[in-house]
Amino acid sequence: LKRSSAQATAIPLHSHSFPDNLQSQMIFQKLVIFSVVMMVTLCHAADCGPESLEHCNEEQKQQIFALWSKSLGSLSTQLEVMEENIKEVEDMYAQQIGASSGEKKETLLQEKNDRLYEVTGHGSYTMLKRIIQWKEKGLKAAGRATEL
Repeated sequence: LKRSSAQATAIPLHSHSFPDNLQSQMIFQKLVIFSVVMMVTLCHAADCGPESLEHCNEEQKQQIFALWSKSLGSLSTQLEVMEENIKEVEDMYAQQIGASSGEKKETLLQEKNDRLYEVTGHGSYTMLKRIIQWKEKGLKAAGRATEL
């Protein structure tokens, strides 16, 4: 077997083979790419959910465990009911808010938000959706594993 004598070399940030304006564009592009990667990582990792319990407080963990213990069918039915209720509330307030102005509009928007909070299980709608997606992924993975 022959040994390769290739060596890795670092690419200099400034190179004399590129014009100055292209160098600054490349530096800016590298900075943008780095920033986007870091933002996506930080924003995604900070979310509480069934796949990232370490980012949840005790109340959220209890909510996840309670939903986790239910069947996928039961959770899907609960989600459908919530979505129907959300639609009803949005439809009910849409016309009223559109015809109102000023302080009345502000009051109606606040009432709508309060009502939406109630019909979504005091904010559990998003967590319910995450649990369902997580369980569906698990079922798909188990299905693929049995095919092997």
